[in-house]
Amino acid sequence: MAKGEYDQAIASLAAAADDLTRDARASYRLGRAYQQRGAPGDLDLALESYSDAIERDVQFHQAYRARGEIFRSLGFLRPAI
Repeated sequence: MAKGEYDQAIASLAAAADDLTRDARASYRLGRAYQQRGAPGDLDLALESYSDAIERDVQFHQAYRARGEIFRSLGFLRPAI
């Protein structure tokens, strides 16, 4: 995906994540878009989005896994577990 496409996807997903339905999948997808875009600060935004997805649905295992991947890649093994 080109940078402009990530920016557009992030804008759409951010709007969906803020929707009153509070859809955990939208927050998760927003996190994936941030993680894949890879701009400065995007990993922090991805972590926020994954944590939001987990708050919305504590059974949403994909968000836990994605958050753990980021922690592991940063060398924070305890939070990754």
